[in-house]
Amino acid sequence: VLSDYYLEGKVCIPFVRKIKQHFPDLPVIVLSGSLGEESVVEVMRAGVQDFVLKNSLTRLYPAVEREVKEYY
Repeated sequence: VLSDYYLEGKVCIPFVRKIKQHFPDLPVIVLSGSLGEESVVEVMRAGVQDFVLKNSLTRLYPAVEREVKEYY
């Protein structure tokens, strides 16, 4: 799952928790324009495998590739 940090003006944490509740092994990667240290911790505690800053999108493909390999 690829998710922006903000979904419809709200943070993605409840969305991520719901995904993990129903599909605990499904990898989730969050994209963000900027993510502070506290937000990173909160996202990781919710079960996100990785996050990618939008100004570093070159990291997106390797992150997706790694999570797909680990999932399958």
